[in-house]
Amino acid sequence: MVEQILQNAEKQAAQITSTASERVANHRAQADKALAEAHERANRIVREYEEEVANRRAELQQTAELRRAAAQAEI
Repeated sequence: MVEQILQNAEKQAAQITSTASERVANHRAQADKALAEAHERANRIVREYEEEVANRRAELQQTAELRRAAAQAEI
């Protein structure tokens, strides 16, 4: 009788451990996916920002060149 109780307890412990391991693996996979998505989004935002800065810089440079040309024409 005691042996049977111990065997049942061991089976239950194994099931609990197995279920917990599956849940942990599942949570880990979800966390890895969320992290990868966050990295992708951050990289995209940085790229878009750098493109915007480059475009703005080009616009400012073009404006400055036009002003210089206009100033030279007045001289």
